[in-house]
Amino acid sequence: MKKMIAEPLFIFVSILSSLWVNGYSDDLKKKKALNSSIVTLSTEISSNISYSEEHLIQLQHMHHMTDYILNHFNTYNREDLREIHNNNPFVHSFSVDNEIVYDKTNSDFNDKKYFMWTNAWEPDNIFFTSLLNSGELLKINNELLVREIESIYTKQEERLSGLFNYRNSVGNKIIDWDVNRTIALNSDQNSFFSARDKELMVHMQWRKDILEQSIKGLEDYIVSLNRVVELIDEHYKSIQ
Repeated sequence: MKKMIAEPLFIFVSILSSLWVNGYSDDLKKKKALNSSIVTLSTEISSNISYSEEHLIQLQHMHHMTDYILNHFNTYNREDLREIHNNNPFVHSFSVDNEIVYDKTNSDFNDKKYFMWTNAWEPDNIFFTSLLNSGELLKINNELLVREIESIYTKQEERLSGLFNYRNSVGNKIIDWDVNRTIALNSDQNSFFSARDKELMVHMQWRKDILEQSIKGLEDYIVSLNRVVELIDEHYKSIQ
């Protein structure tokens, strides 16, 4: 009789133990996969820190140039502006290896860029988007970390994107100003040196003000990025 009771009980306990072990193993795998995803997100954020720090320097150089133009509006010349840009470059392109190459070539068209260059804002969002779309972001059991991640990838990046669009809008108005002055003068002379006027000054003042907002927003963004990386280092990288 005891044997008849013991054998089914043993089988039942064995099945429960097996289910518990399998469940624990699956749960552990999911946690490791989530931790790995969070660490990968940290790598993307670290890349954005490097990108943003370089972008910040470019904005600061643009602000320096714009401030000089406004403070010397009636007297600035191309030689002075070229020297400023050579020492504080912001006009650039990218090499085949995706490295920034600053353009210090002296040309009439580059002289115009000192007034209208906007500098695109293009941080990496690929892995964050993947986490968001897969629902993995909601599985992070750290409210502070989730809040910080959502803040940098939504509110702060949207603000910086909006400021870039604003800069771009002013840049387009400066281009329109240049086209209109060139047509009106019917001359090959560079309008920024031969036809400077109150309208250009107003555009440049708008440019300066937006650059100041962009710089402040980017500085705050970089602080937030570093804070997220620190949280991930503290709570996730150590348990890999």
